[in-house]
Amino acid sequence: MGKEQIQSVPTRSTKVQDSHSTQAIDPNATKIKLKRIFATHGVPRRVESDNGPPFNSKEFQDFAKEEGFEHHRVTPGHPRANCKAESFMKVLNKTEQIAHLQKQDREIAIQDMLMGYRSTPHPATSTPPYEALMGRSVRSKLDHKNPREEASMKDEKINKKDGEYKERGKRLRENRNTKTHNFVVGDFVSLRQTKKTKWTTVYEPAFYVVFRIDGSSIAARRISDGREMYRD
Repeated sequence: MGKEQIQSVPTRSTKVQDSHSTQAIDPNATKIKLKRIFATHGVPRRVESDNGPPFNSKEFQDFAKEEGFEHHRVTPGHPRANCKAESFMKVLNKTEQIAHLQKQDREIAIQDMLMGYRSTPHPATSTPPYEALMGRSVRSKLDHKNPREEASMKDEKINKKDGEYKERGKRLRENRNTKTHNFVVGDFVSLRQTKKTKWTTVYEPAFYVVFRIDGSSIAARRISDGREMYRD
C-alpha cells in the first residue's frame, strides 16, 4: 500500500508547514497523525483537504465533529484551490528526490528541510514561521556553532518561575517529612510493611514497644521475638 504526505497549516498567518507519512486510505492512521499535531499546536478551527481518501470517509467526518473543527473540501487535483499545499508539495518532492540521489535517509532529509523552512523569515511576513507560531525563535545548528550570549527575557522569566516552583515543592516535601511526633518510651506501636500481595495488610500483625527516642529518631522492639527497628 502506497504512502502519501499530509501537510498541515495550523494558521494561515504563520505560514507553518508540517509533514507526516501515513497510509493513503487509512482513516485511523490519518487521525493519529492529526491528533499528534493537535496535541502540539491545538485544534484548528478549519482543516482543508482535497476530499480524497481518507478525507472523504464517514470516519473522518465523525472525527471532525468530535474534535470540533470545520472540514473544508477543495477540488481534487486543482492546484489553485489548494495552492499553499501544492506549492509545499513541490519543495517536499524535490527534497525526497535529492535525498534519493545522494543516498540519504528520506525522513532525516525532510526534517532538515522543515527546520530550515521554519527558521527562515517568510517573504510574506518577514518573520520565521516557527517564531510566528510559537512566539520564540527556534534553536538550530547555527545556534550550536554560534551560541547566543544572552537568553531572551521570556526565557529568563520562564526559568525564574520554574526555579520558584521547584523551591516551593522542596519546602513542602521538607515540611511533610519533618512532622513532630508525640511518642514516648513504652508506647505500643505498629510498623507499616511493604505490600507484597493483595492480602498483605498495611501494618505488621505484631506490636512493637518504643524503647528509645532521640529527637526524630525512634527505636522500637518487636514483642514476639525482640527484633529491633529504627526510624527517623
